[in-house]
Amino acid sequence: MTTHLGTLQRRVETVLVEFKRSRNTWNELNVEGFPAANKLINTVIQSKYSDDLGYWHPSLRQEFPNIIQKYDIKLKKLIEQDDKKVMVILERMAKQQIKMMTFIREFIAIQQRVGQVLENDQIPLFKTCPIHVFVQRSKIIIDMYTQELYSKQLMVQQGMKEISNQEEGLALLSAWQNQPSICEKTIQEFEDICNVELDLL
Repeated sequence: MTTHLGTLQRRVETVLVEFKRSRNTWNELNVEGFPAANKLINTVIQSKYSDDLGYWHPSLRQEFPNIIQKYDIKLKKLIEQDDKKVMVILERMAKQQIKMMTFIREFIAIQQRVGQVLENDQIPLFKTCPIHVFVQRSKIIIDMYTQELYSKQLMVQQGMKEISNQEEGLALLSAWQNQPSICEKTIQEFEDICNVELDLL
């Protein structure tokens, strides 16, 4: 039984390390995505102003009759380019979320195996916490990332290109940066448990 338990402990350690790596990668992508989202929003706002005839000096419009139309075409191309950059980052974040979902399936499989090996999955797997503590807390955290991904997808698909003023843009940028669906306190508590139990994270 000791051999089987050691194998399960190593599997848990591996999953926890990979889970931590995915969270770190997600955070890096969130930081990387902020300037891209900011550029997209600024271009959209600029396009709103350029539609206003008052934005253009009369002599400029007189000398270049098609300047508004040409500038509008240019901005639309920039918006599409910026939008694609943000979408690529979102796709990479989605890959991390998919990885996290595999981690929870792995945890559940380990929990079932622990129940078979120990005949009681309430017995501590390492020092004090039984396996269900890792399973439940991991699921809560992964659900947060799933909700945050959904929020960001809505933000990009329905929000950023539809804003009408700077205040709306700032609100979206704040939401992107601060990730309201992700509770850092919950993650820190989980990492503290892992540190106590495994001296791992």
